[in-house]
Amino acid sequence: MDRFKEFLRTKGLYIAIGTGVLAFVGLMVIYNYNTYKSEFGVDKQTVDLNAPEVTETTEQVAETKVEMPETAEANSDEAVAGDTDADNQTAQEIAANEDAQSVDTENSANESAQNTDESTSDSNASSEETAETSSDGVIVNEDGVVVANAYNEGGTLVWPVDGKVILPYSMDTTVYFKTLRSYRCNPGILIAADEGENVLAAYEGVVESVSEDKEHGTTVTVIMGNGFKAIYGQLMNVTVAEGDTITTAQNIGEVAPPSSYYTEEGTHVFFELMKNGVPINPMILMQ
Repeated sequence: MDRFKEFLRTKGLYIAIGTGVLAFVGLMVIYNYNTYKSEFGVDKQTVDLNAPEVTETTEQVAETKVEMPETAEANSDEAVAGDTDADNQTAQEIAANEDAQSVDTENSANESAQNTDESTSDSNASSEETAETSSDGVIVNEDGVVVANAYNEGGTLVWPVDGKVILPYSMDTTVYFKTLRSYRCNPGILIAADEGENVLAAYEGVVESVSEDKEHGTTVTVIMGNGFKAIYGQLMNVTVAEGDTITTAQNIGEVAPPSSYYTEEGTHVFFELMKNGVPINPMILMQ
């Protein structure tokens, strides 16, 4: 008895701890088992498997599985019908779009044809006007009256102003424009002049237009005949108008202050000579 008491005194703490641990483990096992049953329905599955209604339920499931292909087939037929309707609707929309495009194409073709006819008419009118302004070495007006002699290549042109060329003609290579600080081609020449100085016609002809140009200011274009035209820029107080007949060395205006494109070049007259719409060097024809 004393040995047992001595054993309990020396080993009792360990026995108590071990018993407590075993009890805790047992409680955890029971708790986990109950949790597993509640989550996965072990009891319900066992009852359902042993219940007499299992056979009937199984037969109903089997019948349901047998009927499923028919339902799937019906759904497939409905889907096919739906797709067919969608295809028909899409085909109708495509046909409608094609009809609309056809109408647009036809309208565009008609407009293009109309524009072509108008362009042809304008071209014919321009050709007739050119024929009226240069025929047999003379320039005639709309009534067929001779108003000026047409320019013959090689004839001498009058200088519009008496000054130095500050920027030469250059269409093959570029020249430096001080104000613009860039190299560009120049279809004419810039002749230095004083502001207010009279500008003379280089050759006789008919004034084609008096217009405003952003680069060259007020500009006068004169038809000289035989495909030649003279263009005078940087003008003010212009004394001629469109349709006027002018003579060689006639005053057509005065030198204006330079436009913003030529402030560093100073006051000048821009003079351009064209043949059949192409700029040529006027220096080779000026006296």
